[in-house]
Amino acid sequence: AEKEVQKVGLNKDLLFPLWTETVRKAMSSDLKAIQTGPARRGDQDTISKHLALLQGEDSKAAIYSMLSAYIQTEYLSLIHI
Repeated sequence: AEKEVQKVGLNKDLLFPLWTETVRKAMSSDLKAIQTGPARRGDQDTISKHLALLQGEDSKAAIYSMLSAYIQTEYLSLIHI
């Protein structure tokens, strides 16, 4: 994340509130209950847009795709239980 914000000329300190809130939630909640994002919502349009932003960064795109697929599989399996 630090590298990505630096690419656009921002300081990593901008990420501290996000990191702090993420850790606070993780420590006090059920992690599956607080999962958010396009993969969790099944928002394929946003996932496609994110992958377009990663064009030319094959390793990052592969990781994003694998994590998104995993998250979607996890939540689909919960619905079918």
